[in-house]
Amino acid sequence: MKAPKNFWSDDERTRMIHMREVEKRKWSEIDRALGRPHGSSSSKYEGLRREKSPPAHQKDAGGRIEISAAQEAERAARKAAAQLRDLTAARFGDPPPGFSALDRKREGAAQ
Repeated sequence: MKAPKNFWSDDERTRMIHMREVEKRKWSEIDRALGRPHGSSSSKYEGLRREKSPPAHQKDAGGRIEISAAQEAERAARKAAAQLRDLTAARFGDPPPGFSALDRKREGAAQ
């Protein structure tokens, strides 16, 4: 059974930062003083001090990916062909009828 989460209050964060930066105390001493598990104070400190980076999707300037009509047609053909595979072929990852394993390799390299 998992232990309940013990969230950090504003006072605890302030006290931890003061003990570390002003009093120059060791992490083990800070953990004991705050009644926290070993290493949790240093982890919280690093998390607070680390520069916040935006989520990965905000870094992308391109927005949505647009595919051509030819790509959409190939995708539909591949999906239709995949429906024709028998159970063994589907289980072992054989390519759909009409498509070779090289097509799948090229497709993976293009992504």
